[in-house]
Amino acid sequence: QHPLTILDNCRITWGKVLSRSGDDVELSCRRLVWDGRALGLSQPSTRRLAVFSDGYSAVPDVAVGDQVAVHWGRLCGRLQPEQIEALADATARQLTVTNQRLMQRSP
Repeated sequence: QHPLTILDNCRITWGKVLSRSGDDVELSCRRLVWDGRALGLSQPSTRRLAVFSDGYSAVPDVAVGDQVAVHWGRLCGRLQPEQIEALADATARQLTVTNQRLMQRSP
């Protein structure tokens, strides 16, 4: 499970802010999952993140409804619909390539 967590944190993902309480937000986003044969994305689930890290925030005024990028558990910025689409497409392509490689290594 630890390698999967590292891969998921390294992956730039996107999410929608569901709530903000002080300096914490709750997002709806998809996580990286492993079914024993292939990597994929989970159904949307909630994830809580701090708005600030070490006194800095890329989006200090993040609000409910914002679509944001997340990398290593940090908010990286707001996303426009075309950016989300590009990120989703790039993620799908990378998962396809990675899963093809994994299948080649399977007995």
